[in-house]
Amino acid sequence: MQQVIRLGAWDDAALLKTHQQLVAESLGDKHTAVLIIDGCDFPKQGSHSVAVARQCCGALGKLANCQASLLAGYASHYGYTLLDRRLYMPQQWFTPADQGRRENCGVPSDLAFQTQPELAWELIRSLHMRGDLPFPWVICDEHFGNNPTLLDRIAGSKLSYLAELPHTTQVWPERVATAVPPPTGKNGRPAQRAQLVPQSPVALRVVAIAADGALVWRSYQIQ
Repeated sequence: MQQVIRLGAWDDAALLKTHQQLVAESLGDKHTAVLIIDGCDFPKQGSHSVAVARQCCGALGKLANCQASLLAGYASHYGYTLLDRRLYMPQQWFTPADQGRRENCGVPSDLAFQTQPELAWELIRSLHMRGDLPFPWVICDEHFGNNPTLLDRIAGSKLSYLAELPHTTQVWPERVATAVPPPTGKNGRPAQRAQLVPQSPVALRVVAIAADGALVWRSYQIQ
C-alpha cells in the first residue's frame, strides 16, 4: 500500500474533487455545515525533507524541526471528514542558498512564498468557488483569527466565521469612522490607507469587553 501511494502517478486534484463531491452527497448541509481550518505539524529530523525547518510545531508545543501544513475539514449534523490540505513552505526555502534543496525535493520552480493565512484563504476560496460543497460558516483558531485580512476576505465572500482571538486583541464595541487623511504638504505623498478620524473612541481589549457585567452573554455548546 505504501509503495502504491508513494510511487503511483496520482492526480491529486482529480481525487480530491471526487472526494469532495462524495462528501457533499453524504455530509452536505447548506444550513449548519462548517469548514474548519487548522494547522497540522510533523516533527522531522534532518534538513532534506521538503519544507522542513525549525519553526513552531503544534504537535510538540514548541519551536522544533518539523514540516507544517494546513488542513481543511468539514463537519455537519451528518458527520465530519477532511477535505483538502496545503504544505507550508517557510520563507527560507525560497532563498538562493536553498535552490538546490528545492530542486532535489521537486518543488515547482514557479512556486511563490505564501503565509499560512494566505494558504488558508486559498483553501477556503477554492472550496467556496467550486460550489460543490455547501458551508455557510468557516471556523478557525487564533493563529488565523488574528489575521484581519483573512477575516475580511471570508466576510467579503458572504460567508460567516467563528474565529478565536488573543485576549489582548483591541476592538471597538461599535464601528468607528475612518477616512483617508489629506496630503500634509505640496510634495508629500498622498496617504493610501484610511485612518481613524480625530477624537475617535479608544479601543478596548476583548478581555475587558467580556468582563463587562452590563452585557448579556449566551452560552453555546459546540460539538
